[in-house]
Order: sequence, then structure tokens, then C-alpha cells
Amino acid sequence: MSWTVNAVTGEESILAGYDPGVSPQFDAPWINPLRDLVGQGAGTVIVILVLTLIISALVWAFSKIGGMQGGQTAGLIGIFVSLGAAMVVGAAGAMIQWSSGLGIFG
Repeated sequence: MSWTVNAVTGEESILAGYDPGVSPQFDAPWINPLRDLVGQGAGTVIVILVLTLIISALVWAFSKIGGMQGGQTAGLIGIFVSLGAAMVVGAAGAMIQWSSGLGIFG
């Protein structure tokens, strides 16, 4: 156990003062089309997730009316999965913006 701690501490002390002098440059010609493509993809995914949410809610409601336990379970799983995925897709921009401010590159 102490060997592992010493190895990790040794690596940190070796890398502590090392600066390779490389920094990212975001002025490549494909950056703007790539941003547009990612934005369009996120919009498409959110539309698909909203449709999935509507279909899952309908399955759950009609299964609840009809007394079908399997349909109710499938509908609720679909609702929660689509809501969770929509939250992740919607928060992706904020997560990227937060992680870009960590000061890793400078």
C-alpha cells in the first residue's frame, strides 16, 4: 500500500514543474461547421426524446386504463429514460462550458 502511495507521489513531483508549451487552438476551419453539426444533432436528439416521452406517456396511460402491468412498467421506464436523457443532452453545453473553465490548458 505504501509503495503505491509513494509511486503516485513521485509521479506528481516529476510532472509538477513540467510545461510542454502546447496550448489548444480553436481557429481551425472545421470548428464552426463542427459546432453547427453538434448543435443540430443535439436539437434532433431532444425532438426524438420528446416524441419518446409522449409515446411512453400514452403507453403508460392506456396500460393503466386497461390494467396491463407490463405496459405500465414499460411506459414508466420510457418516461424516466427519456427525461433523464433529455436532461443530460440539455446540460451538455453547460457541462462543457464548466469543464473548459477549469484551467487545464493554461
